[in-house]
Order: sequence, then structure tokens, then C-alpha cells
Amino acid sequence: MRADVQEKISVAARDLMKEPITIKKSSSSMYDVIKKLLECDISRLLVMDGTENIVGIISEKDVGLSLLSEISERKINEIPSSETMKPVLSVDESLCVRECAKMMIDRNIGSLGVCENKRITGILTKTDLVNYYLQNHTGLKKVRDVMTLSYVSGSCNDSVHDIITEMIRKRVSRIILKNQDGIPKGILTFRDIFQISMIFGQEDVVVNNTHSSIPEVSPRTGFISESGFGNATMADEVMTNNIVSVDHNDDLTSACRAMIENKINGVGVLMNDKLVGIVSKTDVTQAIASWSPFDTI
Repeated sequence: MRADVQEKISVAARDLMKEPITIKKSSSSMYDVIKKLLECDISRLLVMDGTENIVGIISEKDVGLSLLSEISERKINEIPSSETMKPVLSVDESLCVRECAKMMIDRNIGSLGVCENKRITGILTKTDLVNYYLQNHTGLKKVRDVMTLSYVSGSCNDSVHDIITEMIRKRVSRIILKNQDGIPKGILTFRDIFQISMIFGQEDVVVNNTHSSIPEVSPRTGFISESGFGNATMADEVMTNNIVSVDHNDDLTSACRAMIENKINGVGVLMNDKLVGIVSKTDVTQAIASWSPFDTI
């Protein structure tokens, strides 16, 4: 086995992990979770119990699903964070990066808790793997080698409720929005809905001037749910207009750099200046998971 290949395979979780950003299980609400995700510009929080042990994890996708399904009269600062928390999968700090990536792909998760002496002391995310690939593996693969040659799309005129429902159904973290001529105009992610959730999710009424099926002032019976403001808010009101893209012939590190610098989970892929697919942090993680001794740089 080549020495450089052996080195890239033997890098361990401890070499890439970050100190976790946490929230307390007993005293935090959905509002606190969203606020911290936005302020720290991250996609997940680890949850601590009263003894400061890590007992769970909350991802932005979990928050999106919770907001979609919440149809009660509770405000977001009245919903305990524990209702959204999930168990955290952890690994020993010595586990190699390839096995960590493989575990993320196999379990369809975006992060791993990293344990030292059986106690979680760090977190390893797909972002860490993408940054590692960017710093160490120029020339290994092209964008076309790992990209997803398709993408989930919707209409700019669809409601936020319909768009988020489709994202969860298709198990994607982003959806490309097209105008009436079928031209991609923007992208919507879970992060885009958090700001309006912070505003409307604490109000007792929703003021609506856009959707004919809902009165101009209606009770807030949910958030992005069909009965809440998600059905009264159109996707183009909250979408990000700029679709960050790379060419299919670019080195994969170009896509990694675009994701890291723009703090996004995926970029569009162009072929002859036409959007033909997506390359995401999951695609890069899959590339790392599939490394073998026969890879060349």
C-alpha cells in the first residue's frame, strides 16, 4: 500500500473532531435551539443533561420536521427541546476517518459523537470530512465522479409547507426552485425557514396577505404546517436566490471549497452552463467511505 494512501486512511476521528456546541436538555426550548443554530451557524447541537453528560443530538433536519408536524397552539418557546432530541451515535476517538464516513453513510446521519474513555468529548461532522478532503486531496477526484446527476425541484410559487414536505419525503436537505418557465431561480433549505419560524412561531396570530384560502388574520395553529403560516408563505419569499455552482469537470476540492466558504451543504453542478445535478457533503463523505488501498492521488 502506498504511504500517502495509508496515511489518508489511517487519519482518526480524534484528528478531525471539534469541541461540541451544546444545549441543556432541562431548560431549553425549540426557540433556544433555533436561535443557537442560527447564531453559531451550525446544523446540529449536542444535548447535555444536568451532569453535563451528552445524552442526545438535535439537527436542523429534526427541527424542520418538528416545525412541519407541530399543529398545536404552543409557541416555539413553549416546546421543550427534548421533544426533538434523538440519540447520538458515538465512536471511539481512534476510529479511522474512512470507517467514520462509512458509518455516517450507512446510518444516514450527519455527525458522530467522539468518545475518549467512553465519554463524548467531541463531534465529527460531514463538514469536518469535507474540510479534510479540501485540505489534503486535490487531484483525487472530479466533481463528475461523485455528483448526484439529478436534483429535487419545486416551484417558486409552491407554499413553504409543500416544499418542506417534499424535502422530508425525498430525504434531502435542499430543493431547487424554478419559475413558471422551468428555469432554476433559487434554493430553499431548512435554514431558510428558521428565521420566519423565529418570528411567527412566537406570535398568537398570523397576518396573511398572500394566500386566498386563509383569512387575512388567522389563529396561529402551527408553524410551517398546513394549518400554520407555512401554507400562507410562498417559497420565493424565503428562498436563497443565488445557487452556488461548480462545473462538472472541476476538481472535487472546488466543490468542497464552495461549500465551506459559503457555509452550505451542497452546490449545483453545471454542464455547458446548465444545472444538471448537485454535489453535497454527503457525496464527499461517500467518496471518503469508499476509499481503498488502490486509490491514487
